[in-house]
Amino acid sequence: MVSDEPRPIPRPRSELESRYAKPYGSVSCPEVRPLLEARGLTCGFGDRVVLHGVDLTLVSGQMMALIGRNGSGKSTLLRCLAGALAPLAGEVVLEGAPLSRVERRTRARILAVVPQELRVPFPFSVREVVELGRAPYAGFLALPSSEDRLAVESALHATSLIEIAERPFQQLSGGEHQRVSLAMALAQQPRILLLDEPTTHLDIAHQMGFLHLVGRLCADQGLAVLAAIHDINLAALYFDRLAVLADGALVANGAPWDVITEQLVARAFGARVIVSQHPTQGVPQVSLLP
Repeated sequence: MVSDEPRPIPRPRSELESRYAKPYGSVSCPEVRPLLEARGLTCGFGDRVVLHGVDLTLVSGQMMALIGRNGSGKSTLLRCLAGALAPLAGEVVLEGAPLSRVERRTRARILAVVPQELRVPFPFSVREVVELGRAPYAGFLALPSSEDRLAVESALHATSLIEIAERPFQQLSGGEHQRVSLAMALAQQPRILLLDEPTTHLDIAHQMGFLHLVGRLCADQGLAVLAAIHDINLAALYFDRLAVLADGALVANGAPWDVITEQLVARAFGARVIVSQHPTQGVPQVSLLP
């Protein structure tokens, strides 16, 4: 059976990608390079330091969750990594180049951000909101190209929004809003997705559905995903690496079983828990102790 979904189009190669690309040989593949790195990163606002000395590396096909209590610096770190907040010290490196030296349009073709809540002040349809993701490729006053239209269709199909593409954005549920936000990011055809607490306003079923979708996109398209997540159990179920923020620093970074311990949860969250194995998935899960 032939699928009627549009095939994803090859994303135009950025200057940074062209610089580091290597031809595929007959018996070997190009070496895996970090897509996004934080090197000794210190983040904050004015004289107030929120995080200091953060070293973090994100590679293609990786799902990494940022976990930590409220105010631990998850959103601040994501803003620094996206270039929305200048670091106080250290640097962010995007595909081998300092982020501060990467032109905004080039940056937006490589890295996309899914915010906690997407605000659309105009009466746009779902399709029109997703089309906004093509801004990094659009010329001044230029009409959408065939590549733009195909990228939007592909994003709508990938997020199962095609049937409601003409519906007003304001009439959607919270879960549908999050899928539209993800579709708009996918329309950028990025290699990196940064998600800022994308499941906060969703019920359990929509949380699992959204994270399953992101995981499938990561596997199918080789995306690198870094997401701020509140729920430790969800993070362990859907992400292959967990980075824990506490006391103004990155205190742990590794596979779920290496990171989720009763001692670390007590330090990072101030909560007493019992850590056990998920009955079917084999990952650690925490149970609260009153």
